[in-house]
Amino acid sequence: MTKPQPRTGQLVSRQTRRERGTPIPVETKRVTLQDGSAGTVSSLSLATAEVPERSYLAEACTVAYENHALALVFAQPKIGGKGLRSLLLITMTPSAATLFIRSVEEMDSPTLTDIARMTDIESEPLMKFPDEEPVQTATFIANIAAVAVSGREVTIDFYHANAFSYLHMRFERSLYLEPVVRVNLRTSQFLSLMDRMKELRAAFPSADRDPIEEKP
Repeated sequence: MTKPQPRTGQLVSRQTRRERGTPIPVETKRVTLQDGSAGTVSSLSLATAEVPERSYLAEACTVAYENHALALVFAQPKIGGKGLRSLLLITMTPSAATLFIRSVEEMDSPTLTDIARMTDIESEPLMKFPDEEPVQTATFIANIAAVAVSGREVTIDFYHANAFSYLHMRFERSLYLEPVVRVNLRTSQFLSLMDRMKELRAAFPSADRDPIEEKP
């Protein structure tokens, strides 16, 4: 009878699998970080990403930062302004929020400021952060957002790439994006929302808010 031979080698724990959403090709490039060290950044185009099936009309919005998480609040006040009919809360990490802010800051021809000036739009005050939730409350997590601005209307499509998706990206050069929700709001609201997010960015950990410079 043959004696069993001991097994050698390492157990392979790497696992990739198909995730929900659409795999988006990812391009990487070498960069120099603020501290002078080398790093890489990834870029992707949302042109082929699925459009979120959920859609929400925001008549009011605000944002807060606490416990290393940014809470974006979109709401519909009740008629008469006493309380909220519904509320949508989207959580983003500081690094995801920084990318969101930069994508808006890098808008060009026209910029967000140009659009506001050409259409004579002024910033609309943000709502007070709610101290209680209405019955109709939905909460989501997102780390990627696509923004479109047309005159007095803004549309934001939120997406989420989970930890398995990022593991997949390390080996397959593509990232699965799960569509979360589409939010429609007024440009006047969006102006105030972005101004407040820029203010909150100062409290983000330095690794999540410092700009990245491309290597020559």
